[in-house]
Amino acid sequence: MSVVKVKYFIVLSLVMVALLIAYIALNKVKQPKWETKRIIRYAYIIENKTPESIKNIVFKSYSPLTISSTQKLVALKSNHTFKNQPDKFGNQVMVFDIDFIPPYGKKKLTITATLLLSEIVAGAGLDAKLYLSSQPKIEIENQSIINLAHELELSAQTADVHATQKNIYHWLVDNIDYSGYGMGDKGALYALQNLTGDCTEYAYLNVALNRVLGVPSRAVNGYVIFHDAKLNSSEFHTWSEVWLNGGWQVIDAQKNKFFEDQQNYIAMNIVIDTDSKNKAFKRFWISNPNLTVTMK
Repeated sequence: MSVVKVKYFIVLSLVMVALLIAYIALNKVKQPKWETKRIIRYAYIIENKTPESIKNIVFKSYSPLTISSTQKLVALKSNHTFKNQPDKFGNQVMVFDIDFIPPYGKKKLTITATLLLSEIVAGAGLDAKLYLSSQPKIEIENQSIINLAHELELSAQTADVHATQKNIYHWLVDNIDYSGYGMGDKGALYALQNLTGDCTEYAYLNVALNRVLGVPSRAVNGYVIFHDAKLNSSEFHTWSEVWLNGGWQVIDAQKNKFFEDQQNYIAMNIVIDTDSKNKAFKRFWISNPNLTVTMK
């Protein structure tokens, strides 16, 4: 074999090895590193303001998700016994049975959750069918939403694989005005027609636009915290997540966050029912309407 052929063979071999390494690196699923421990505490005061004892009370609240792309629940405790009711979405409902609360009495429930957080976004499973369909207030079959989604869609040939998601995000930031907190979920179509809304409308419209384009997307309720904390109801927040790069990526146009600070988004529940007429709840549920609940 001539010297030229040997050199050619060596160069070709090196190129093939480099391409193989690059392919493996691009297709390797990153594993989360659970390096940050965070403890959150929250409490509810259940108050009976009537002159009669109220018996056989059922109270429900969410714990943080047991596992997501950036968080893992490792311990959960309360001052009162409870049962866990998980669902197929990963939500964990804590069910408290309370025998009675006397006239004008109160019952305090305290909850402490210990989490491990990862800066690497990965895993947590996916059933795409759960996050591609239309829901009340996420109106992906509305023609105005369909038209806007395709208007914002960028060519698949672009070097930036997130280009379309960035384009949608920037459109939301530039065109939707934050209204401040509003009672009740108004939805994606409301946000598009009125160009205003609170964090929920930002999230629902982003979810709707991505679902139209076939990108699994979901709205999530929770809190954004950067250290151990006692949760405050005024800090309750809704954001959107899209399934990209093998994990759920946070897109929070209301807070101007695109794939940023994701390990500080503590997910309490995935929004599975956007219709307020049904029995889904955002933070808690109480069986007796004569009882008032305050988060402390």
